[in-house]
Amino acid sequence: MDYLASLKDVKYIQVAREHDGGIPFPWEPTTVHLETWKRIIRVERDLDEHWRAGEVTIDEFNEKHLQLFRDLGILTWARIVLDLSGGSIDDRMIALADLAYKENPDDFDTLLTWVFAGGNLTDLYGKEKTAATRRLYQMNSNHPWVLHKLAKCILGTHPEEALGYAQKAQELDPGYLHLGVEGLCYYQMGDYEKALASFRRSHQYAVATSQPSYIIGAISSLFLTAEDVVNSGGEGENVREKIRKAGQPILGPDLPTPLRR
Repeated sequence: MDYLASLKDVKYIQVAREHDGGIPFPWEPTTVHLETWKRIIRVERDLDEHWRAGEVTIDEFNEKHLQLFRDLGILTWARIVLDLSGGSIDDRMIALADLAYKENPDDFDTLLTWVFAGGNLTDLYGKEKTAATRRLYQMNSNHPWVLHKLAKCILGTHPEEALGYAQKAQELDPGYLHLGVEGLCYYQMGDYEKALASFRRSHQYAVATSQPSYIIGAISSLFLTAEDVVNSGGEGENVREKIRKAGQPILGPDLPTPLRR
């Protein structure tokens, strides 16, 4: 049966998202009116047919796609793409997020999407993304992902401040507990006993909620690292202190997940 014909008595489509490794998305799944969704599918099919037949140039193809994005709303389309891809980001996704941000830089949802998927993804927690995340926090100080993101952005330079954001994110949404950012903050501060206790809680939560093996493995690594420091009486502190004074995260910014998540 044709996909569009199967949507009988349906008024709205909620875009299903692929499993994203237990990592919360910054927004709820996107909902689109059925007639809008049908039009998108039809236009996409027509564009693909014309492209395969060699009837349109790449510039014409891209321009027609851009018009489709504008008809639906660039921000909505960007989020649909992210939902369907499980959060995967490529050059096309970055361009969409950048365009949406350029046209509406003071909108919370647009800025949130840009921080998540736009700009320079090789500098995920640099000055530009940190400043943008602080703007998001000023707009909404109770958004769990914004708190989580801000904590990781400033972990190396302001661990005490980051700790407060990480703890509040966990309180608002337990889905951030297994990511271990609270423990990273304590470790950065040199409070290894509290870091160990926090990583233990994160590990227990990850196992209890059946998180992916790479999450559990990463948390296990953090747990064992903190345990070794505690059991050794702080051996290697001179090295950790050099990293701390340089304003860098001691345990690394990508454990257990990339910063953008």
